[in-house]
Amino acid sequence: MRATEELAISLGDKTLKFMIQPNLHWPDTIFTHLIEDDILFTCDFFGSHYAFEGVLLKNVRDKAEFNESFKYYFDSIMSPFKASVRKALDAISGLKLRYVATSHGPVLDEKDLEEAKELYRRWAEDKEAGRLKMVVAYASAHGYTKKIAEKIQEGIEAVSQGKFDVILYDAVTTPLGEIVSEIEKADAFLIGSTTILRDAPKPIWDILSSLNPEIHGGKLAGAFGSYGWSGEAVKNINERLSQLKMRIVEALRIRFNPSEQQGMEIRKFGEEFAKQLLYPNEKSEP
Repeated sequence: MRATEELAISLGDKTLKFMIQPNLHWPDTIFTHLIEDDILFTCDFFGSHYAFEGVLLKNVRDKAEFNESFKYYFDSIMSPFKASVRKALDAISGLKLRYVATSHGPVLDEKDLEEAKELYRRWAEDKEAGRLKMVVAYASAHGYTKKIAEKIQEGIEAVSQGKFDVILYDAVTTPLGEIVSEIEKADAFLIGSTTILRDAPKPIWDILSSLNPEIHGGKLAGAFGSYGWSGEAVKNINERLSQLKMRIVEALRIRFNPSEQQGMEIRKFGEEFAKQLLYPNEKSEP
């Protein structure tokens, strides 16, 4: 028997109706509506990796702990499929439900369901329309890569003239989740790194390993950094950006502390990067 939107199975005094909702987060996700009891079984939708001695969410004592787990589950499991989340919310909006039972996590009653729907709707919103955004994240050992990042920012802002926002992040001191979240919302981003032991340091790889082609692919992106001897970090970052299906610009590498002349070249790099975001169909000047 094949489950379809029209399929309803009678179990005597109970009826099961199916709602096909793929990619939440499995491609074969199906909601099951127990019509007579107003219960919806949603697989992982509205789920969490949270256990306690009770059953209903309203009986959870540490609500703050649950809320953190609920948000973490959405970010980790559901966020790559925001379009499917919005579709599912629309699909269940007309149902009168007493309970929602997920595959794991507490059972939601009517009040908690409304709160969960509001949170999912907010978290699954499309990127804000209007102003463009660019993120520059870097890790600097001796301050040279930081200096490059700041000079790039100058070049970007010279071209931007207030047309978009440029946000600079020190990857060592800024929470990883904040950087990844801003990259997701950004139209373009740059990753800068020093080279340590022939590679980029851990904070940079934490960022890059938190990105994926499904959510972040297709953005304008590039790499830059200062190095002393071998300078593999920038090359390795670019390889990862390629795996992520980004639109990659030519990388920028500077040996040690940028000179005044190199500072002009760095600023030019920022200007050209900004132009590619603003005017993607125009060729840069030689």
